[in-house]
Amino acid sequence: MTLTIERAREEATKPGVTNVRFEVGSVYELPFADGSFGVIFAHAVFEHLQEPLAALVEIHRVLVSGGLVVWRSSNWGGFLISSATPQLIAALDYYQSLQTQSGGDVHIGRKFKALLREAGFRHLEFSASYECYRSLESIGEYLAQGMECSLGTATTPSDGQRIQSFATALRDWYRCEDGVFAQCWCEILGRK
Repeated sequence: MTLTIERAREEATKPGVTNVRFEVGSVYELPFADGSFGVIFAHAVFEHLQEPLAALVEIHRVLVSGGLVVWRSSNWGGFLISSATPQLIAALDYYQSLQTQSGGDVHIGRKFKALLREAGFRHLEFSASYECYRSLESIGEYLAQGMECSLGTATTPSDGQRIQSFATALRDWYRCEDGVFAQCWCEILGRK
């Protein structure tokens, strides 16, 4: 994560922007006073959290009265995929299980409205949209590398071979001329 923050800091200096600050912290214990922000935006974060409600309660705390939250998370139940082989479907199922095992929720987007209401937000406006990937390589390689990171958890050589076969299936798929990948994103606006 440090490299990502350092890269963000570096990028922010290029155009001469001076009103940006980057900090690393826990979404469960934000290092800010009550009512510090007018708007908080999160993209592709909540599907990775083990305790999304606790994070929302903390975010509610640091918003000003009437402050706006804007969330966007993918929903794995809505992918549109073509040129999918049984091995590719098994690879996507495996990746989903990895995220779930680490405490995430690949279906969090569809739960936003209830979660935000429970955390104290109001005036909730839910929507959904699709992102159509022009480059299958970007998503396929991202998923393949995520799987390869799990090779260290393989308990047997056959588990390792299975994981590697999933990564290979993703790489074979993204080289297919007729492949399509469209990802469903759930979005919500809410007010404190």
